[in-house]
Amino acid sequence: MLHVTSSVFVFIALNSSTSALYHRGTRSSWTAPLRASSSYIKPQRSPSVLYIHTDDAETVHSDAPTLQSAPKRTRKRLASKDSARQFWTDKRDQCIFITRKEGDSSDTTDSARRSAEFTIRGKPLPLVRHRSRRGFMYNPSASAQEEFRDSLLQIMPQQHHPIIVDDGISGDAPITFFSESDFLEVSIVFRFKRPKSHFVNNKPGEGRIKPKAPGKFHATQTDIDNLAKFVLDSLNGLLYPDDRQVVSLKLIKMLDSDGICAGATDVTIRVLHDEAFGSSEIVV
Repeated sequence: MLHVTSSVFVFIALNSSTSALYHRGTRSSWTAPLRASSSYIKPQRSPSVLYIHTDDAETVHSDAPTLQSAPKRTRKRLASKDSARQFWTDKRDQCIFITRKEGDSSDTTDSARRSAEFTIRGKPLPLVRHRSRRGFMYNPSASAQEEFRDSLLQIMPQQHHPIIVDDGISGDAPITFFSESDFLEVSIVFRFKRPKSHFVNNKPGEGRIKPKAPGKFHATQTDIDNLAKFVLDSLNGLLYPDDRQVVSLKLIKMLDSDGICAGATDVTIRVLHDEAFGSSEIVV
């Protein structure tokens, strides 16, 4: 069972290869398994992450080694590891969690000022319908969704990780960045990998897209609603308690035109309020 970190934590250490976080108390973090009777958690090894705090937002850049930045002796190991990964993060991408409106001090409610924006690299995947095997139902997309969640946790600020309070009253429902009373608007851009034929000399790279290559919009065989279901379902219990809280959904499906054009999913989530929409502004 996963437990949550204590409200008192000692440290955040950053170095060139790992970061360690020591927790103390009756809670445990989403990513660090802990027995209820334990007093401390052993340091968890993970890619180092640099947190840049501003007045209104927290921007996170991952310093994990890449194929370009890693020493020569580790490139082969990273290449073989990355070849099996479906999702990953890029240190050039921003992961922004805003907890208040710029210049607005009148509204003191937490839900009124929360939004999240992040990018997960990799080919967008649809949610596969649950299947039955030997009388049991299973989710064929479970492993891919877990990898999507893990990629987000690597760049997500530690203080916004979901928390499970083991108080015997609230059960195991996690405390997430967005509360269960929030109504959410989600915008997702699905960027698909370009084939080599779209590049000069069939070599993918930044600025190598042919002038006559297809534009950004692309009609793949994957339905956009199934792509959205994969993301929304993956974020359950991670950013919000349940995706039924999503009352507005904006989706775009296109070809990737960034860098080597390997594909990515851009997600933006914000809280909606009744006063933001008049009756005449809602068009069905």
